[in-house]
Order: sequence, then C-alpha cells, then structure tokens
Amino acid sequence: MRMARGWLGLTLLVWSGWAQAQGAFCATQTPQNQAQYAAQLACQEHQLWREPFINAQGQLLKIGPMEAERDRLSDGTPAWRRVLHYWHNSVGLNDLFRGQQPPDYPESVLNDAVTRAQIVDTPWSGAFISYLMRTAGFAEDEFHLADGHIRYIKAAYVTQPDGAFRVLNPLTTPLRVGDLLCYVREGRRVFGAAGFEQWLAEHATDEQSLKMHCDIVVGVRTSRDHHRAYAVGGNVVQAVTMRELTLNARGALSASHALPARAGSWLVDALGEDDTPSCALNTLNQCDMNRQDWVAVLRYQS
Repeated sequence: MRMARGWLGLTLLVWSGWAQAQGAFCATQTPQNQAQYAAQLACQEHQLWREPFINAQGQLLKIGPMEAERDRLSDGTPAWRRVLHYWHNSVGLNDLFRGQQPPDYPESVLNDAVTRAQIVDTPWSGAFISYLMRTAGFAEDEFHLADGHIRYIKAAYVTQPDGAFRVLNPLTTPLRVGDLLCYVREGRRVFGAAGFEQWLAEHATDEQSLKMHCDIVVGVRTSRDHHRAYAVGGNVVQAVTMRELTLNARGALSASHALPARAGSWLVDALGEDDTPSCALNTLNQCDMNRQDWVAVLRYQS
C-alpha cells in the first residue's frame, strides 16, 4: 500500500508539471509578431506528435511517435511523412538527399522506402525550425533557411545590429515567446556563451560548421515561486518534443542547465549519438536531457 501511494504521488506530480506546460500559454495567445506565430505553430506540431515532454529535471516523462515507427500522429499521418513535409516546405528535398535527386522509381513503394530511410539517417531539427519560420512568414533576408542551425545563426550574427535577429546570451537574457534557444553539441569541447561569441567572431563568414540544436520558446511562466520556460524542438528523441526549463530570478535560463567547462555534452537530437556520453547506468545522476552547452538566444527584433 505504501508503494502504491508513492507511485500515485509521483504520477500526480508528473501530470501536474505536464499540465502546466500545456496550460494557458501554448497555442492560445494571439501572436503579436511572426516569431510568436512560429511558436504557436510549434505548439500545434507538438500536439500533433502526441505531446512528448521533458520536465525541468531533464527527465523524459512522455514519449510520442518516433520518425521511423509505424505509429501515426494524432491526425493519422505516419510520422516520417510529417518530417518529409518539414523538409519539403523549408529547405527542400535536395538538402534532405544531400544534393542528390529524390528517388523517382516506377514503384511508389520503393520511393517511399528510400525516402523513409533517408529521413531516418538525416538530422531534421534544423529543417523543423526552418519550416516554422518559413510558415510564419519570414523572408529569406530575415531568416536564412537551413537544415544546419549554425548556418542561420551565422547569418543572423553577420547582419547585427540591423538584421531581423540578434544573437544573445541565454544565461543573462530574459526569455520570451518566439526566442530560439540553442546549444552546441560538440562532445569534445564546452563553449559557453562567451566561447561561442568568440567562435562566431572568428568563423561567421567562413565555411566552418558546428554541431548545434535549437528549440523555440513557446511559453514563459513566472511567479514568486515558479520560473519556467517551455520550448519545443524537432528531432528531440526522434519526435517534436517539449522541454521545461528552469529560469533564474531575472527570467534568463538557469545556470543549473549549463555544462561545467570541463564536461562534455551527452545528449543530442537522438539519444546516445554524442562522441563522449557521460550518461550510463553507473552515472544516472548525470542523465539530464536539459543539461547542455546552451550558448545563444536568437531573438526577433520586431
């Protein structure tokens, strides 16, 4: 009986946090600009993927359909076809197939099989963000569509301060709905905001790349004892997933989510892909899906 009450309490706690995330802010407020509209679209996509959710402690509380599974989204669409929709309506299918022509076999079943395999093998979080921004109405000279997050961050950086977006420090900038919140996922080095700023100053106009991931902030809830942001990203645990993040008293991202300078990040878009994972059965205290090398906020200057 004692164990049953413990599990009941845990279940109620889980559902309470998730209910807050899906509460008054997500997809219900009237957007005041294109960035807020992109956030509203992200909420709609998250709901379509059956609302997978990571809490503020970095625990995956709910799993949705995954990109390669037979499970369908809430509207009946196979998950991989929705990912194909993101590619087709953002950077295009040539980027998905890495410069090659999409398959054009006489048998449609063969075309589907090849396309589905390519989707599984190709990171799509950047295409997801580009899909949101294009659907929200951003022109190419405002937001550079790219399947690699670093490319649109570079484009924003080189047009500061007159461009449509600014690159800001996530640990000192109060978060807003519509912000893109980004981390570096290079396992051999932790940049931090200062290190990333230095990297951009050196490489913003060259071809050097950097593995990154960005979510879009869809809600901010602050009160005397509750400071949280909620962000949605694509290809997080192979789905469109919402994460809950703790904020500091100023409303910026809490330093508790940052990596120490000597550590390596362990989670990327899909679990277990990083070069130097530190999350294992004997180090479960390090298994925090929100603890990343958060380096930038990309903010629309409306």
